[in-house]
Amino acid sequence: MKINLVYFVVPLALASLIYVYKDIQSQSEFSFFGTAETVPSQLSVDVNVWVEKLNVAVGSRVRKGDTLAVLSRRLLDRLDLSTKLSLYENEAALIGQKNILEGERKVLQSEIQSKLNDIDAKIRALQLTDSLERSYRQTVLGKDPGESPEMAVQRKILLEEKIADQKIYTEKFAAIDKREAAFQLTVGARENQQRALNEHDQQERMRLYVVAPSDGYVDKVNMALNNPVQAFNQLIEITPLHAASVIGFIPEAAIVPVQISDSVDLESVARPGIKSTGIIISSSPSLVEMPLRLRKFIEIRAWGREVKVFIPDTNEFYIGEKLNITIRKNK
Repeated sequence: MKINLVYFVVPLALASLIYVYKDIQSQSEFSFFGTAETVPSQLSVDVNVWVEKLNVAVGSRVRKGDTLAVLSRRLLDRLDLSTKLSLYENEAALIGQKNILEGERKVLQSEIQSKLNDIDAKIRALQLTDSLERSYRQTVLGKDPGESPEMAVQRKILLEEKIADQKIYTEKFAAIDKREAAFQLTVGARENQQRALNEHDQQERMRLYVVAPSDGYVDKVNMALNNPVQAFNQLIEITPLHAASVIGFIPEAAIVPVQISDSVDLESVARPGIKSTGIIISSSPSLVEMPLRLRKFIEIRAWGREVKVFIPDTNEFYIGEKLNITIRKNK
């Protein structure tokens, strides 16, 4: 009696298909797969620069805050020199103006002193003449006649002239002081403006120190020592040491209740002892073809919805490691 193998193969194939289908659907309604991912930091500058110093190479381990490279801008160097020269020029102009005004003060002082000395000499001459006349009269008349009215008028005129001259020269000295103060204000304002511009340039210069934004290792270096670099070109790429997120896919056939801010438990598929927790930060409603590693059966094409999970940087997962994501049932 012959046995027709078709009666065995067909049911076996159907049973296998049913098993695969049920196995796909048998995945826990609270669990799906994902991979630990990270976002490399791509460092660049928005100006044309020159590489003065390069401290890292591909594969270098860096810590947050490390200086990776020192860049320079020739324009800033020229502006800095120009600012210094301008400040020196302003200082020289101020000193020169002060010397000129000091010379004017000395001339005025000499003039006023000469005039006052002349007036004082006239007053002393009048007093001497008056004293002689009063002595003569006292000898002749036998009594002191006192200061003559004419002498008093002349002395008063000379004193008033002295006061007027002092007032005039006081005003001239005040005018010189005002000119000096105005010049100092002008120079001071110009220097403040130049210092402000120089401070801005120095702040721009601070941007020329390329600093590591996080711990990690250097994945790419797109510059060379003593060479120019164009603005906006990527200079260095740093890959963090730890994964920052998990990208998971919920199979099309699985009914997994996912909501934003749900807490999840994460566990390495290859290293079951390595665990962490995370929070769902996004869930796509679109179906995309799932990566091979995250399919239940690699040979069978499968589609799913992408879910992104935030994880703390203290996790011990390898970047790209396959993880089992389980939504906490108490959520």
